[in-house]
Amino acid sequence: MSISAISDDSPIDPDDELLVAYLDGELSRDDESALENRLVENETLRERLQTLQSGWELLDDLPDSAPSLKLVESTLELVVADLEQENSPRSWTLQGVKWPLIILLISLGGIGAAFWVSKLSNSYRYQGELDDLAIAENLDAYLRGSDIELMRLLSSSNNWASMVSAGKEIGEFVPENPNAVSETALSDREGVVQQLPIEKLRQLNLRWDRFNALSPEDQTSIRRTAAAVKTQPDSDMLLNTMQIYAVWSQSLTSELREAIESSDPLTRKNAIDQAIEETQIAISQRSTLKLDEQSTELIYFALQQIVRHRVERGVETTAGHLERMRERFPESDDPYFGTIAAMVFSGPPRSTGSGNNSSRRRSFWTGGGERPAPITNSELSTLKLVIPDRTLEILDLITHGDALLETITLRAWSEEAIRRHFPMRRQEESTYLERYIATPSRERDVIDLLPPKEILGELSRETPFP
Repeated sequence: MSISAISDDSPIDPDDELLVAYLDGELSRDDESALENRLVENETLRERLQTLQSGWELLDDLPDSAPSLKLVESTLELVVADLEQENSPRSWTLQGVKWPLIILLISLGGIGAAFWVSKLSNSYRYQGELDDLAIAENLDAYLRGSDIELMRLLSSSNNWASMVSAGKEIGEFVPENPNAVSETALSDREGVVQQLPIEKLRQLNLRWDRFNALSPEDQTSIRRTAAAVKTQPDSDMLLNTMQIYAVWSQSLTSELREAIESSDPLTRKNAIDQAIEETQIAISQRSTLKLDEQSTELIYFALQQIVRHRVERGVETTAGHLERMRERFPESDDPYFGTIAAMVFSGPPRSTGSGNNSSRRRSFWTGGGERPAPITNSELSTLKLVIPDRTLEILDLITHGDALLETITLRAWSEEAIRRHFPMRRQEESTYLERYIATPSRERDVIDLLPPKEILGELSRETPFP
């Protein structure tokens, strides 16, 4: 079925009619060649052809909701015309055609009744499939968020609202195809589908195929859930929560997800609190993607000032470490890097390979001997004094004033600032020989004892900080 018109009376663009004939293989060889030449030169025409192809795949299964009424009308007009021509004032003629006329009218009445019954049946089936298309658009929401009581519990939670707000700030929990079909009146849905961008149309098509692949029992269950949500006074809020839950639940462990969907209220509440806390921490750490160059420069500058302030106050471990870094890298333009890294990347190293190699690489950049004390929460809070206002707004949106989340976020931003100030050239900018020569002699002695493949692997490691 063509997506260019839903009834016989709808106007059709000449190019659309030509493209439909092309898709049906109805054009002559000359017309087909002429159209293909136009497609090569006309980008708009090519995009329209792609739209028709995708719309055809989605709507081809839907029955035509409006059988041609003109055919029946034309037939009736011909019959009436014949009867008028044969009509005569003579009584014998009227008597002669009386019974055939009655039989003919009864037959036409039966044809008309059958036509309208067929039309009504097709219309109901078509409307039902358009309803299912709106359900398929939010298929994951109805599949994973069918517990309306749980959805309402989540939506009423302040922690949930804070988590969702923070997630949206870094581009998470945003629906891929936000209700383009389901928010449209039934009579306008076919037109909306035709206007969807190609990528959105493909996503909708995939969901439609997934819905049709479900068993009749599962389809009935999903329709029941959709109908139940639609009757709720807060239906829009519920559907939005279901959409977010469908995405969020996939990031959780199966054990935590099962606990959230438990029928025990206490188990459910504890699981929700734990899952939200873990997600907020993950969002804080991923928020480094929102940092621009100016913000990371200012954060790194503030970290340098923290080191200087410790030295001025006579903190021996920090002063001693900074001195060793200066001796180790006398030609470095940034003698503070190793000391800042040792303060911020405190605790056991996060391994990216074998534990020994990771420890050696971190030791190389942060130095041996006594390390400076880890950066404190109070020192981290001073970073807010130099961060631009637009970045402070991001911090507020992510943490919502939670002191723990603020500390986690500022630490993650500090780590990101250090990564962006890594003093050596990136591995793609230097040769293996240059990296080998730049390695300190005692580290080079260890590398010399490694097998050839491991030597290349060791020299390929770009940074000790994951």
